[in-house]
Amino acid sequence: MTQPEPTERIVAPLTGMLVPLADVPDQVFASKKMGDGFAVDPTDGTVVAPATGTVMMVAKTGHAFAIKTAAGVEVLVHMGIDTVELAGKPFALTLTKGDAVEAGQPVGTMDLAQITAAGKAAMTMVIFTNLARRRGTLDVRSGAVTAGDAAATVTLPAPDAQPATGAAEVAPPDAAAATAAVSLEAPANLTGFDKLAYQIVEGVGGEDNIRSFLHCITRVRFYLKDESLAQDKAIADLDGVVDVIKAGGQYQVVIGAEVVDVYDAVTRLVGDPSGDATDAPEVERPTTAIGWVKHGFSSLIGVTPGR
Repeated sequence: MTQPEPTERIVAPLTGMLVPLADVPDQVFASKKMGDGFAVDPTDGTVVAPATGTVMMVAKTGHAFAIKTAAGVEVLVHMGIDTVELAGKPFALTLTKGDAVEAGQPVGTMDLAQITAAGKAAMTMVIFTNLARRRGTLDVRSGAVTAGDAAATVTLPAPDAQPATGAAEVAPPDAAAATAAVSLEAPANLTGFDKLAYQIVEGVGGEDNIRSFLHCITRVRFYLKDESLAQDKAIADLDGVVDVIKAGGQYQVVIGAEVVDVYDAVTRLVGDPSGDATDAPEVERPTTAIGWVKHGFSSLIGVTPGR
């Protein structure tokens, strides 16, 4: 008997106008490299949880948070474009990692007037960071919404939709990681994030090639001594890695909502993340949103030094 396809109800995190992700004036999100989703151009600053689940991450600057639903869908909410530069001043979230939340539950506020006065856009993105990996589909409505209104539906393949033999819908971690194991083999005693951290460090040229590293909402960012030693494709092919981006003097390994776990594992392996930070190259910082796009994606989502 065919089982029904699991669905997730997604609500608008803010009151405003729903905007297709492709129309967001930011190439990082519009390109859907971080995942499919939608945006809200807000008219009110009350923020609610877009889905029922468990809080995976809350940005120290308060401009982003992530939720994982019971079905395993990862939902990243990123409030504003380039708002990380405001050091958290417009944001007041009441969330903590590990909290259980319900769709539509108030979780904080964002000060729209303060964001506008700072010359930033309050456009808020809702990104499903693992939807492609889960082979799910997204149906987004359009028009004006109130915070908590139905905004989209995520549909996942039915449990019995997978073939009886062959690859499963989501390959087991070891099987997926094996695609890069030829050049990035890890010791047999390493598993989970420690294994991934080892493979990433080896992929960027080893511990001796790392000047320093830090993390933001979605990426572990390395300053390397010799970027040519990094194995871009092998790293990008690792299970748990979304992509590799080189910009702004940084070698960025895009992880998604589990970036802190990977960062902590890299720290356990390599040690002090500040490393030889004084020897890291100085990079001129753009002053406009367009400048950030031309500059690359190095600081768009928010750098967090240390933990």
